[in-house]
Amino acid sequence: MAEQIVLTPGPTQDSLYTGAQKINVAILELALKVLNAGGVPSIQAGLLSARPAATGSGAVYIATDAAEKKFYRDAAAETWELVGGGQVDWSNIEGKPDAFAPAGHAASHAAGGLDEITPAAIGALAALAFTWANLGGKPSTFTPAAHKTDHVAGGPDALSPGDIGAATSEAVALKANKAGDTFTGHVLFQQQIQIGDTGIKLVKTADGVVDMQFTTGTKQFKVNGNPVIHAGNFPVVPYAADETLGTTTSTSYSTTAPFPKSIRMIKSSAYGYNINKINVIAELWISTASGMAYLQVKIDGVEKLVLTTQSTTEGNLVQGTIDVSDWVDNSSHLVEVSIKRTTIGTTSQRLLELYAGVV
Repeated sequence: MAEQIVLTPGPTQDSLYTGAQKINVAILELALKVLNAGGVPSIQAGLLSARPAATGSGAVYIATDAAEKKFYRDAAAETWELVGGGQVDWSNIEGKPDAFAPAGHAASHAAGGLDEITPAAIGALAALAFTWANLGGKPSTFTPAAHKTDHVAGGPDALSPGDIGAATSEAVALKANKAGDTFTGHVLFQQQIQIGDTGIKLVKTADGVVDMQFTTGTKQFKVNGNPVIHAGNFPVVPYAADETLGTTTSTSYSTTAPFPKSIRMIKSSAYGYNINKINVIAELWISTASGMAYLQVKIDGVEKLVLTTQSTTEGNLVQGTIDVSDWVDNSSHLVEVSIKRTTIGTTSQRLLELYAGVV
């Protein structure tokens, strides 16, 4: 504001000239001040440390420090508000991100690109330098996919019996006809092997299925001396055995201990006992040459088989087969065995074995 000039009477009264000088001085002082057009009454510059306390006057302070060079406004008591900067330095930019995600530019680093990266630049091998020898972490062995059909006869990568150390069917046939040969390892045959005479063969009927066949005559196949296959030529399983010696002098079938011998047989296809036949083997002999010894087999009270002999040799064998294919599945049946003779003397029966023929 311009200074007010007062003219007073008396000796100290200013002259008009002196008053004009004071007006000029006042005008010069006004020109040196900032015109407050609203909200900024003054502007001051200096070091940030010399900035006066904020009172809310609206004044502007320019910090001239080399690290600062910023504009502050006195916004409120104890609050200088940053409103701008003079010289901008990266270190004093506030709110800048820690990292910058570049736009897609893979092509610039590819072979022939503007900023090409070579395999060596990133510690990698060039394609031509990549070999099996310098491949790290490879397994020591590899499990192949299932491919056995490639190696069967007629396959694209067929193996012969000799390739796997097996004998050919022709070689087995030759050896099977040589008495006294001993087989070791695995024997491979495609169709059948002749065993001994012409009446006995091993026949492959399907994968994993081998049939012992008796084609002629009365044959037996024994395991540990016990017959398990007989001339009836059907698969059998041992069912019951009784080696108790029994004798009778009766001309009627014995009813005294250890006779009659009775067992119960079950037909059950679900448990592998799909019984179609019963094979009976017994030791039966008489004490004198005269007369006849009889062994009777009844099923469910009905006579099904009678075996006879006139032999006086201890341990003489008799054998017979009973067809029971009419048995109903999951049924139970009583099998009874007893002996007699026709004339005075003794009939002896010691070994009795029953085998169930199954399919």
